[in-house]
Amino acid sequence: MHDRSSITSGIFYPEDPQILQELIDSVLQQGSDPQKLPLAVGIPHAAYDRVLPHMGTAFSALQGTVPERIIILAPLHDPVLLEDAPAFIFCSPEQQIHTVLGDLRLDPALAQQVLSCSGEAAAIRSSYFEEETAVELAAPLLVRLFGQVSVLPLYIGGTRAADAQKLADLLRTIITEETLVILSLNLSAWEGAQESLTHRDALLDLMSSTAPVHYIDSYRRKEISTCGVLLLEALRRVQRAPEPWSILSIDDDTTPSSQGRRTQYGSALLRLQTAEIRSTE
Repeated sequence: MHDRSSITSGIFYPEDPQILQELIDSVLQQGSDPQKLPLAVGIPHAAYDRVLPHMGTAFSALQGTVPERIIILAPLHDPVLLEDAPAFIFCSPEQQIHTVLGDLRLDPALAQQVLSCSGEAAAIRSSYFEEETAVELAAPLLVRLFGQVSVLPLYIGGTRAADAQKLADLLRTIITEETLVILSLNLSAWEGAQESLTHRDALLDLMSSTAPVHYIDSYRRKEISTCGVLLLEALRRVQRAPEPWSILSIDDDTTPSSQGRRTQYGSALLRLQTAEIRSTE
């Protein structure tokens, strides 16, 4: 295992540490009362000029909490390489990621536990961490708020229901009472502006529902287009009973790009406690 410097610094957010720290501090709501640690928080991934206010809203809701372990679940946007199949859960080989605000400490021991529990479904691969950006986009805020808390970043591929069940089974074995799960997902794909709004609203309805929902079925029917469909489905299957997400923020400006397309962003909180997690079946 080794260390790696962030590849997103200077591209997706400022490279100057003082400017970046001031930027992050400007979106964190100060004076929030300490909250009980939720099971999960959902944050978007894109350049900070598009998504930092949403990330700030989500992380503001975590101020005062003290997780012992953080698990990042992030989607792969391209298919898993044929030579890596049947693995779809990918751990990092690094021990830490260097950012301009400090080092994000990873958890190699927990990564080994993932490999032990998941068999052929999990593997250690650096390539996905070099190609994708979601983990590194969350890193500066994690360093700023949680300092030396160890982090397990996982990139997850595919949309198969069987894989969602395998991921849910894994999460039950590694989530403790003091674990915070961060879902990195956008509320729609990069698509036509009106289509992205329709897909966003359909996803928010599912996330806010107190009735059983099936994200993968809705995705297959093209009712939603989020890149985080398997992540949401896995967390749903972890629960003993349906628990709605609290939607914290969504885009106010829905103006399409010059190509007439856009992605919808937002943030959400899942106020579920460990006791409400279903035991491994």
